[in-house]
Amino acid sequence: MGRDIKKFDWKTLEDYFDGTKLRESSKTAIETRIRKVLSAVYGRKEYSINELKKSPEKVCEYITKSWDIRRHSSKKAYLFAMTHLYRALGVKYNCIEKQLKETMELAEAERSGEMTDKIKEKFDKVDFNELKKKAKEEDNTDLRLVYWLYSSMPPLRGNEWRGTRVVSSKKKGKDDENYVALKEKVLIVNNSKTSGSHGSKEVELPTELINEIKKYVANKESDILFDDYSASTFTKLLNKHLGYSIQSLRKRYVSEHFNKMTPKERVELAKIMGHTIQTAMLDYNKPVEVVSSDEDD
Repeated sequence: MGRDIKKFDWKTLEDYFDGTKLRESSKTAIETRIRKVLSAVYGRKEYSINELKKSPEKVCEYITKSWDIRRHSSKKAYLFAMTHLYRALGVKYNCIEKQLKETMELAEAERSGEMTDKIKEKFDKVDFNELKKKAKEEDNTDLRLVYWLYSSMPPLRGNEWRGTRVVSSKKKGKDDENYVALKEKVLIVNNSKTSGSHGSKEVELPTELINEIKKYVANKESDILFDDYSASTFTKLLNKHLGYSIQSLRKRYVSEHFNKMTPKERVELAKIMGHTIQTAMLDYNKPVEVVSSDEDD
């Protein structure tokens, strides 16, 4: 690039992100994908603004035809990421919009009824009755509550429990935190992976779980659940002692219950678990017979 050609400054993308409601983790993932695509298309890590403005066609061809990005779900993610770059630059990206629509359809078809052998093995091992049995027998305060949380109600994501405050009633809760209101027997989730798109949610908790939460607070002498766990240590705790990931638990729970539910019950379950009905059908409601795959999800 000549000295007279203005180079693209990544701060342009950061400034654009500041005007969005994207989570930090999402911003990082998007920028990583953008950098990967541009590096592959141009064979270098610096670009002029002018060439980026002319890049949509090249980018679209790379993402849709490259063997580096095989799955349609991955292609969709990369196409979405590039739309953020072009918005930041104020550039039209008609070819990507057109391809994105087709890729989204292919991604849904790809997801429908599909599960890798690796995920299926974990999925088939999930036994909620066994978890309930362990919950009743466990003496360790943290593990006992973990077993109860993931055996007595629809499995929520870890960040919807970790750091959650326990209060006497909803009047004591705050709008900027997740909290359990003991009197009303509900969990209020104001901060979660999907709160930006789905908003806050209120989840009814079974009496047996409320009793366990009370025991936890008394034993730990703290009104915060799993306060001394980071996201990674909490995940490790779950994987080690539950025997499978939260994702496997969530998939299994929906698969066992979804087809037996009324439409109203399905909507409520999707709201509790923080996903759409479409996601429940395509990603979570897996049949027993599945397609094998050499790629991990």
